[in-house]
Amino acid sequence: MKFVLRFLVIGLLSVFFIGCTNLEETFIEDFSSEEFQQFSADNRDLSSLINSVYSGLRLPFLDQTQVWAMQEHTSDEVMGPTRGPDWDDNGIWRVLHNHTWDANHLFIRNTFRELLGGVFNSTDVLQPEFNATTEQAAEARFLRAFIMATVLDFWGQVPFRQPGEDLREIPEIKKEGEAVDFILQELDEIFADLPTGDATVANQDAANALRAKLY
Repeated sequence: MKFVLRFLVIGLLSVFFIGCTNLEETFIEDFSSEEFQQFSADNRDLSSLINSVYSGLRLPFLDQTQVWAMQEHTSDEVMGPTRGPDWDDNGIWRVLHNHTWDANHLFIRNTFRELLGGVFNSTDVLQPEFNATTEQAAEARFLRAFIMATVLDFWGQVPFRQPGEDLREIPEIKKEGEAVDFILQELDEIFADLPTGDATVANQDAANALRAKLY
């Protein structure tokens, strides 16, 4: 018991002294936003940023509740079966199959968020101060075009920002034919800079496949 009491007293004193730490912040007044952006650029691993775009495709394109659900459960190709109380998930699958969803549908909201996150991360690679190589920029532009095409297929429009654009401003909305023309132009401009043969990255074969799908 003495040991326990001694342990509790020491613990309480430790918390007391830690809690009395001076938490006053000190700001560096002469560190401008431009300097911060340059600091961020100088300490950014661009290859890791591009890899994050690739890895970010896994959830929306491999998870059954996102792109696949929106493409298949909304058609006559798939209908989710119900086994007693199982698999129905409060009707969330039936809503897709019956075309009675709204903007609050969890699968639709999550798909939109994940896809637009991919567009943002791809565009981030193209920030001028990051000095992407020609091939890195081509990969990022292809990934952005691919994701934009998917968003366009689902919603008929896609938000778009140029690299470095003020995120506080409402983005441009590219609709239907305008968006298709933009994506096709992107593919034409980057085609020669994309790698060939390597199937693990965005390459010229992928660009041709996306072009054919758009046509």
